[in-house]
Amino acid sequence: MSTRRTYTLTNKKTGRTRQVSGREAARSIQRASPGIYKSSEYDLRTKGSSHPGLTKAQQRGHARSSRGESSISRLRAIGQIERIPGSTLDKYYQTVKYISQGDSLTTAARKAGTTPETVRRVNEEHQLLDRPDRTSRRWGIRPAGHSIILTSDGEYFPPVDLDKRNLSRMGTYWAIVGNAQNGKGHQSLARFKHTIIRDVDGNQYRLETDLNVVLEWLDEQDFDSGDFERMFSSENGASRAA
Repeated sequence: MSTRRTYTLTNKKTGRTRQVSGREAARSIQRASPGIYKSSEYDLRTKGSSHPGLTKAQQRGHARSSRGESSISRLRAIGQIERIPGSTLDKYYQTVKYISQGDSLTTAARKAGTTPETVRRVNEEHQLLDRPDRTSRRWGIRPAGHSIILTSDGEYFPPVDLDKRNLSRMGTYWAIVGNAQNGKGHQSLARFKHTIIRDVDGNQYRLETDLNVVLEWLDEQDFDSGDFERMFSSENGASRAA
């Protein structure tokens, strides 16, 4: 026997809600009272989205190209948002934390609510976990490098350790900024509008994407050329291009 889904109808004027069983019942009420109720059907589709910052249309799978919106599949393909679900990444970084405390991969994955196979799959892209050699059963933590971060709400974070995937993103970000500062081009940072950077501890950062704001911020800092190289240079792994 199939289970009928419950739909919540919201009165557009009063905000009051009523629940009905089944889509047809919900539509019947809406047809009987045109313009009065809105259905929560789309709320069910978008609830718990792992891609904050996207419009509802994008989350529903109906990106509006006329408004410059890209589909989720397109954003994933060009690396602006994660291909891996946020909940899976949360468990990956939690596993990394347990391993850093001395647990084996199997024990750490179990504590984090995932499996060693899933952790290995995510690690193929992020490459934060490392073994001294193929015969070793113990895993260690190896950050790919570090980068400073300026968030969309104006917070500055000194160099934070990053895995390979996130370091690559920051490399592209600071390369665009560096080129603009040195008069070598003026590309937009809009590609990072939906990008969430995670450090090796799993902390999340949303980047400032207004290039002029970033350049003004840099002008206000007391960085000398050596500081700039240490925090942005690919020689120290702080900003490798994607």
